[in-house]
Amino acid sequence: MPITDLPTPPSRTDAANFNVRAESFLGALPTFVIQANALATETNGYAANAAASAATAINAPGTSATSTTSLAIGTGSKSLTIQTGKALVVGQWVTITSTASPANWMHGQITAYTSGTGALVVNVGMTGGSGTIASWTVGLAAPSQGTNALLATGSYADPGWLTSLAGSKITGTIGVANGGTGA
Repeated sequence: MPITDLPTPPSRTDAANFNVRAESFLGALPTFVIQANALATETNGYAANAAASAATAINAPGTSATSTTSLAIGTGSKSLTIQTGKALVVGQWVTITSTASPANWMHGQITAYTSGTGALVVNVGMTGGSGTIASWTVGLAAPSQGTNALLATGSYADPGWLTSLAGSKITGTIGVANGGTGA
């Protein structure tokens, strides 16, 4: 929806045209408000349609699946069997979530999928929760932030847990919370 240009506004430095421009400018404001409100309504409608389309695409039957393969939550290559004929391809990112307890999940990139058998292999780089689970929901997801990222949550009484990362490459700043010494 186009919005009509407003006339030249009045200026105190142009006293000769101030009244004429003020009348014209103020007279155009009611139409401007109607047009701006109509544009906002139209834009909100487009945004709602886009969000609905995105949700439909993500939840489409061809891009979501379930599995009863027993898997331990962890990083690395995970093989599971899902339904056949899904519209999944190598390189897409998925989240594998416990159907019963969504706090237990794995996130990674598809490295292999055979549509005819349902064999799916995911290189998991991020996890949440723990345990071995045999009821999963698999869905498309956004890429992870960085290569082989691992999200770790929980409380650590001693920051010495970092020593278990021997051989790992850590870049950036690691903050120490709750009065820890970082030693």
